[in-house]
Amino acid sequence: MPIGFSRRRLLQGAVTALGAAVLGTSVASSERRTYCLLHGSTHGPGGWRWLARELRRLGHRVVTPSVPYEDPAASTERCISAIDAQLREVSVRGPLVVVAHSISGLLLPAIAAHNHAAQLIYIAAAVPAAGLSFRQQFERTPDMYWADWVEAGHRSSKDEAIARQFLYHDCDPAVVEEIKRHRIQFAAKRIWQDVFADRHPAIQARYLVCAQDRVFQPAWMRRTAREIVGVTPETFDSGHCPHLAAPQALAQALARDTGPRAGKA
Repeated sequence: MPIGFSRRRLLQGAVTALGAAVLGTSVASSERRTYCLLHGSTHGPGGWRWLARELRRLGHRVVTPSVPYEDPAASTERCISAIDAQLREVSVRGPLVVVAHSISGLLLPAIAAHNHAAQLIYIAAAVPAAGLSFRQQFERTPDMYWADWVEAGHRSSKDEAIARQFLYHDCDPAVVEEIKRHRIQFAAKRIWQDVFADRHPAIQARYLVCAQDRVFQPAWMRRTAREIVGVTPETFDSGHCPHLAAPQALAQALARDTGPRAGKA
């Protein structure tokens, strides 16, 4: 069954959990915000520790929900429900900015459609295409990933050489060693098969393209940012994991003023 962002009964109770953030509200650099950081398929919430520290130094609140990617039965709705449950346990102060890395970009429009967020930020992230599953989207746009990653990337959680080649090539060795404690084994392959029914909502959004990414191809990210999200992509000089390679610079990039809200005419 297609996943309709605006029709999920599962999500209707989440408004109170996320406070009074208003859909389409702009975010200014002087505001104190709550950043909800959604991790990708390789690291759990602990992988955000370096970026979270830098954002807090700038005066912002940070929430790092655990997404159940290690659960083979987890669907897109299951992941959204898990995020909602965790957000109910915290207080949202100021505008809510939801940031997603890699595969978690698939969750952002569903959150926005229920007035949860003032802004969405994609970091080297997947974006759902209306009427397609993520698997179908990849089949139609095989230039999404680098061919070498498609061939070897699935071994990155167990093979340190592959992980360093694709994920950590620009990271400090001490961070690479520490991040091992926060690795997860992605098993939620149902997410690749969920069909997304609706177009991207008209909400303020940003897309950060990682120029040295060895997972997603930068050309695909730029095209997707324009054609699906409806924004001009921004370039960040890092590999696929800027929150590990350059957390201070990334925090400053996330916190700066943003342009007009997204949305196609």
